[in-house]
Amino acid sequence: MKKQNKKGFTLAELLIVVAIIAVLTAIAVPLFVGALNRAEENVEAANIRAVRGAAVEEILMNGDEKGYFDCLGTPAKAWNVEAYVTASGEIHDMTIMPKPFVETTTSECKKLSKADEKGKQGEYKVVLVITELDATNSLN
Repeated sequence: MKKQNKKGFTLAELLIVVAIIAVLTAIAVPLFVGALNRAEENVEAANIRAVRGAAVEEILMNGDEKGYFDCLGTPAKAWNVEAYVTASGEIHDMTIMPKPFVETTTSECKKLSKADEKGKQGEYKVVLVITELDATNSLN
């Protein structure tokens, strides 16, 4: 009888390798997705802080000229702020509207899935309410 020259892997060996890869993938994919979600949350929080800082600076530097303060120089109770932030962090089309009273103080940052009237796809739209400016030109 002629001896066969075995080359390659058996079916059992291949199945074991595939099972190991499947287990490693099942562990790694949720970790990767979690890291992506945390990164997106950090970007949104940074965008809110950047827009808030730019809006406070705008209110304090140009408040008299643009009507953010009344004729006695008293600031409004709150300001609605809407702005767009590019992927590189540039803020554009910021709108600041004084409010006589505070309805809500929520901050929101959403990534645009499609372009709207001011923002492009992939940019972030930030909407927030600034409620008070303190003497050190920062927020309470």
